[in-house]
Amino acid sequence: MTGWWRDWWARLRGRAAALPGGPAAPCVDGDDGAPAAEEAGDTESALLAWLLHSDAPRAVGIDAAESRAVARLDALLGAAHTPTELLPRAPAVIPQLLSLLRQGDASLPAMSQRVMQDYRLTAEVLRQAGSAAYRAQGAAAADVEQALALLGTDGLKAVIARVVLRPLFAGQAGRLCALATARVWAHAEREAQCAAALAAEQGLDRFDGYLGGLVHGTGWIVAFRELDRLEPPLALPFSRGFVELLLPRKDLLFGKVVGSWQLSPALNALCADASQRRLAQARSPLGAVLAQAQREAALQLLRGSLAAE
Repeated sequence: MTGWWRDWWARLRGRAAALPGGPAAPCVDGDDGAPAAEEAGDTESALLAWLLHSDAPRAVGIDAAESRAVARLDALLGAAHTPTELLPRAPAVIPQLLSLLRQGDASLPAMSQRVMQDYRLTAEVLRQAGSAAYRAQGAAAADVEQALALLGTDGLKAVIARVVLRPLFAGQAGRLCALATARVWAHAEREAQCAAALAAEQGLDRFDGYLGGLVHGTGWIVAFRELDRLEPPLALPFSRGFVELLLPRKDLLFGKVVGSWQLSPALNALCADASQRRLAQARSPLGAVLAQAQREAALQLLRGSLAAE
């Protein structure tokens, strides 16, 4: 897909060059936000093609098979509950841990009790505390409580994200998921980093930004898993008409699924809004952060992919 991507990147740089910021950084909006306003949809379309190792969307309207796919996604959005096989709910221990982490007086014994309710989380806490970065601080941790003392709050948050959220992105047998899983996770990690920085700049909670960026990609995963159920399977590349309908539904699915996990008050509010409208149109300040972070992360990954070819 090198040819169309190079052409798209050149157009983006050309528009950015006309702004006060010059051609230096398509990843950073100009003062008037013109690149984001003009290219946001194009960037998401390019990201979708990259996720699926696909060519550019076909310049045609939606076909019959794709119309059936849209109907399936709409039925999923209208259902009372999302089928658990599409995206298992985050374990109940996670909201409990996050609640404790937000309390300034959270005790190590209380946190260690909850960590030990999940064997994978326990193993990763001990493994991370025994890594070279933490061994330099002194003796190795003898138990979970000592490991948590070494890791601190930020270290524990990173462990929670790595252990609990990544399996939600695990690949399945379907073709679209098999193509996209690794890249959806790569984008989620990059979006989380961008969102954390943007949230801090805007006076929002940094971890709300990080966590929001990490789980935003669940919208892609649920959509791809549902589309993989279709027979016959959808043809790649998708039509431009289908992409225009798929992108907003991806955000709606994110709001529907993640909102049920009750991860934090800020994310709950965002998901309630995002389950009704596009993320970029959400009233929540966190919604604007994630919309910008999604775009910046996509541009960074797409630029890196082009440089590697």
